[in-house]
Amino acid sequence: MKKFFSVLFILIFSFLAFSSVSYIELTSDYKGDVEGTVSLPYFFMAENYPTEIYINNLVSNDFLNLLEDVYSGIDQFKEDCKENDWPFRPFAVATDYQVGYNKEDFLSFYVDYYQFTGGAHGMTYRNSYNYNLTDGKKVELADLFIPEFGWVQYVTDFITGEINANKQNYFDDPLPDMKYNQEYYVTDEYLVIYYQLYEIAPYSTGFPEFKIPLKELGKNIILN
Repeated sequence: MKKFFSVLFILIFSFLAFSSVSYIELTSDYKGDVEGTVSLPYFFMAENYPTEIYINNLVSNDFLNLLEDVYSGIDQFKEDCKENDWPFRPFAVATDYQVGYNKEDFLSFYVDYYQFTGGAHGMTYRNSYNYNLTDGKKVELADLFIPEFGWVQYVTDFITGEINANKQNYFDDPLPDMKYNQEYYVTDEYLVIYYQLYEIAPYSTGFPEFKIPLKELGKNIILN
C-alpha cells in the first residue's frame, strides 16, 4: 500500500511556519472505485530529525492503514453488487487535520480519518498526536499535569458538568472512567478532551469535545 502514499500525494505550495515546527500540507484526490480528497501535514524539525521522521511516519502509517481497510473490501463489494443486481457506489476516503499547540517543544495535532465502505453513512476515527519535541516521547494526558494536581477528578467534574448541561446530546450511560491516556489535543487556548463517535453520544452529536481553558488550569499544566 505504500505506493499510494508515494504516488498519489502532491505538494501544496503553501509553507506554514511556527515557532517550534514548520510543516507543509500534502494533498491528493482519489477517483474511481475509491473517491475522496486527502490532506495531511508533513512536519520539518531542523533540530530533531529523528523525531521528525518518527512523527511523519506515524501519520503516514495511520493513513496507509485506512487505505488498506478500504481497498481490502472493494472487490468483494463489487461481486456482491453484481450478484444481487445492486447499483455500485464507490467507496470513499478523506482526512482532515488541525495543528493545535506548536511551541515550547510541545506539538499537539489531530487527524480525522474518514472511510465509507457501504451502509447508511461513513465512519470517521480521530487520532491525536501529542509529542515532546526534545526527546520525541509521546505525551499522555496524565503527563501534562504537575504530580500534586488531582487532574482525574478535575477533568471528570468538568466533563460531567458539560454533559449535564446538554443531556439531550449524550447517552444516558455513565461517563467512562478517566484514564491516563484519555484522548486529547491542545490548542493555544484550550486543553480539549474528546471521545470517538458513538463512544458517549449518538452519531448526530459528532465528536464530543470538552474544552478546558488553559488559563483556568494555570500552573497545574505543563506544556513543554
